[in-house]
Amino acid sequence: MDQVLNQFLTMKLLKDFEWPLAFKYSEAAQRDLVEKVLKHPISVRYPPSRSYRTHFLKTLIGKVEAEGEEVIEDIYGSYASLMATPHNEDEDRVCYKSYHLGNSNYVSLKESTQMISNGTTGLITWPAAHYFVDWCMENKHLFEGRHILELGSGSGLAGLAVCCGCNPASFCFTDCHEGVVQQLNENIAINVPPPQVGSGLCIQVLQLDWSDVEDVLPLGPNMVDCIVATDVVYDTDIIDALLVTLVHLFRRYPCAVCYIASCVRKKETYDYFTAKLAETLITSEPQKPPQYRALSGGHDQNIVLVRLTR
Repeated sequence: MDQVLNQFLTMKLLKDFEWPLAFKYSEAAQRDLVEKVLKHPISVRYPPSRSYRTHFLKTLIGKVEAEGEEVIEDIYGSYASLMATPHNEDEDRVCYKSYHLGNSNYVSLKESTQMISNGTTGLITWPAAHYFVDWCMENKHLFEGRHILELGSGSGLAGLAVCCGCNPASFCFTDCHEGVVQQLNENIAINVPPPQVGSGLCIQVLQLDWSDVEDVLPLGPNMVDCIVATDVVYDTDIIDALLVTLVHLFRRYPCAVCYIASCVRKKETYDYFTAKLAETLITSEPQKPPQYRALSGGHDQNIVLVRLTR
């Protein structure tokens, strides 16, 4: 049932939903699903969108009926309750998604249900972040005890996964959009409560425009030894500013290492990035893909992860 739970919590498209081959639609199996998925503490506290839950239950009811089984009252009742709830546009604009990091460890995020919201794409999680998290969980030693700066943090999945799963000394989230920074703070509060923040892990959130990086970034000379970024190489219009930022950071923190995960949607865009990167004398080394694709297994996009040094 863990497989069903993890797909449900990330709102995996129902057309791509993978039902376990051993799953039967008997009354006992339905009750097991209700208890372990619908009533799971994370499902209750940080539920997927109402629309997703409604369609999930409708799909489940259809599968049970197709098998000639009787749908139990808990499932029908939950579906009827969602259908009877008045439509609320504000509520439908946001949802929670929870990502499994292994064991009982999850990162729960408040995200937008729209690809573009409030003039930014930073309020949802993108495929390269899923890939990066899978890779980080297999390479935790690279981040343990490190002072990490993230560029373009977005909703915070990559950074929070590192904070919760890799034991860094400090982590600085950054993004240029005020609304994204506000949501980042909310997501940090969900996953790293104040007592844990005060117990050793130092977390900072900065609004950072790459065009003003020299003036805005108020970190000390020895406060960064690792830089991370996901899905920041998607438009040639921002690549020059990104590279200026990287050059500045490597000049300020010459011993730092940088990891960038990118979804290659247009080959010419990524080629532009690699060509411009070579001009800066920053060395790029591709990294092996993660062996276990817990979050990124359903993606068919071409994703590249590189290690940068100066």
